[in-house]
Amino acid sequence: MEEMVHVLTATQPHPRLSIRGRIQWVQPPRFSGGFLALLFKHPRAVTWLMRAGGLSRGEAAAVIARLDTVVDGRIGSSRIGTIPAEAKALLGLEAAWAKGADAIVLQTVGLGGLPESLIFQAIAARLPGCSAIHLCHERWSAGHLGRACFPGGRCLELVHSATAKQAS
Repeated sequence: MEEMVHVLTATQPHPRLSIRGRIQWVQPPRFSGGFLALLFKHPRAVTWLMRAGGLSRGEAAAVIARLDTVVDGRIGSSRIGTIPAEAKALLGLEAAWAKGADAIVLQTVGLGGLPESLIFQAIAARLPGCSAIHLCHERWSAGHLGRACFPGGRCLELVHSATAKQAS
């Protein structure tokens, strides 16, 4: 999947694909390090959004205040390492949009308690000005194996060429 993201975002050219516009990979904030890093070295959400999205402090604070209404106040002035995965996903979306993306590429794996429908709603509100490519795998959910395809979107099954040759 990593190779596909590089091709879609034009960080790795492909001879059969011409990219016109700015395509951003939605990269939620990451936490790495131990307990002390959690407390002292990770930026607060507003600082991360300022850096990742190129926003002013006031713009970033306004975005976080809006997102806090969706995630029940779980971002606020928290450090990145203490923010739940679903809130990080929304921060990643906002950073990509702030960079002026014409299209975004994202995955919704590991969102914790936030239903994908809320992520899809946030994306749908921006679709007139920003296209989206949602990468997903089949997974078990509510006792069924399936995918969460974007409502009204097309779900394409991509198969690695070695796998496709074995299947035929």
